[in-house]
Formats: sequence, structure tokens, C-alpha cells
Amino acid sequence: MLLAVALLHARWWQAPDLANASWLRLRYLTAPEAMAGAFSDGWPSFLQKLSIPVTSQIRETGDWIRQNLHEAAMTLFDSGPRTLIHNDVQADNLFFGEVDENVIFIDWQMATYARCVIDVANWVRGQLEPEVRRTAESQLLRLYHDALVADGVQDYTFEQCMADYRLATVLAPARLACAVGLSEGLHAHPGAFWDALFPRYPD
Repeated sequence: MLLAVALLHARWWQAPDLANASWLRLRYLTAPEAMAGAFSDGWPSFLQKLSIPVTSQIRETGDWIRQNLHEAAMTLFDSGPRTLIHNDVQADNLFFGEVDENVIFIDWQMATYARCVIDVANWVRGQLEPEVRRTAESQLLRLYHDALVADGVQDYTFEQCMADYRLATVLAPARLACAVGLSEGLHAHPGAFWDALFPRYPD
């Protein structure tokens, strides 16, 4: 799957037409400049909507997000190198070909122009159990970067990719907490998807 993401990113790498496309700019609560405030507004309600114990690790994750979200958002969405990103890479938004192993991305409503590793962090941090992810994370990031280079990207070092990835890890848990916390239609109940998903994100 990361090979397909790398191909997408390489195809639109530093594309000037996308850099000037106002329709790709995130708006309202998802806008980079609004993310930190939206998270602060939604976090107390998010904690109330958890049906799992609110552990010290969960509270520390909230503190980590609060301390790093604004810098991460402004850096990753508003400075280069940038490309087209799907911005919601998860299993529900992918179709896998049975024969040619092609990957088709669906649900592009969050697509934007930003640094590539946002998609990588969303997938690796959101889809893998922490024990598996911690073992494979660096190898997966290397696999992705090697594919990016093979697909033609020459101005993005692995060290920069790793640094951007570390910044990007704060975005998905912040967005999840904000979306759940600010949604009046969501309430705590056993088996809620956010109960399972949120604890995957911290180191």
C-alpha cells in the first residue's frame, strides 16, 4: 500500500498547479491555522465520550498534541516540499485489486496539498497495533522513501522524511479527538471505534 501512496505523491510532487489551487485548501476547523483551537475545544468532550479508562497515557497524549499541533500543522500544510495527499488513508478508503495488486483510493473529500508523510503517518499509526508498528515503523518509512525516490523524487532526503514523519504523527489523533469531541451525535458506548483507534497513536 505504501508503494501506491509513494506513486501518488511522486506524480504530483511540487506541482505548481496544485500549489495555487484554492479548492484544495482545507477550511473551517480542518484548516491548519484552526487545528490547535479546534482540538482544545473538543478535547474535554472527547474524554467524556471514551468508554475505556482515561489513563495517564491518554491525558499525556492530549498534552503532547496541545504542545505540538500548531507547529506541525503550519509546517506540514504550509511549507514545502508539498504534493497532493489523500489525507484520510485508512482501510475503509482503499480497494485492492485481486490480480494486478493495484490500490484504488476513494473518499477524497479531505484531499489537500501538503507534505507527503501525512498520508504515511495516518496509515502506519492508525492501522497497525502499537507492538507491530514499533517493530516495523522505521523499515516501513524506508520502504516508502525508497519508492518515492524510484518514482522520480530527488529533492527529499530520508532524514527530512523521518523528521516530517515525526511531526505528522500528531495530526491523526488530534483530528480524531476533535471530530468525536465536537460531534453532538456521538456518545460514549462500548466498542466505539475511537476507543480502539486513539490508544494506537502514542509512542
